[in-house]
This record gives sequence, C-alpha cells and structure tokens, in this order.
Amino acid sequence: MVMKMDTRLYELRKEKHLSQIQLQIELGIDQSDISKIESGQKEFTAEQCKAAALFFHTSMDYILCL
Repeated sequence: MVMKMDTRLYELRKEKHLSQIQLQIELGIDQSDISKIESGQKEFTAEQCKAAALFFHTSMDYILCL
C-alpha cells in the first residue's frame, strides 16, 4: 500500500495523541494549514516539513512518503 503525505501526517499526529491545535503549537504551523495538508488540499513548505520531521524524530523523506 502506498501512503500519501496527507495520511502520513495524520497517522503521526494520531500516534502522539495530538489534536491539530496541539500540533500547531508544537510546529508553529497554522491549524488551517495542518487541516489542508491532512486533507490533501495543500502541500508542506520545506520549512513546515523540516519542523514536522524534527518534531516526530523522522526524516523529511518519510514525512513526504519518498
């Protein structure tokens, strides 16, 4: 099964039992952007992806499903 970036972010967030608001606080990314990324309406910027990778202790490639 091929996982998409929007699904990956959602799964990582849920594994940590975080709401979108809590993730917003941790990453400094607007909650509306997180919602759009998770619904496939928007892609990460490089800076957002880096922040997520650092927070989730993973690589940007993993976040982007590369």
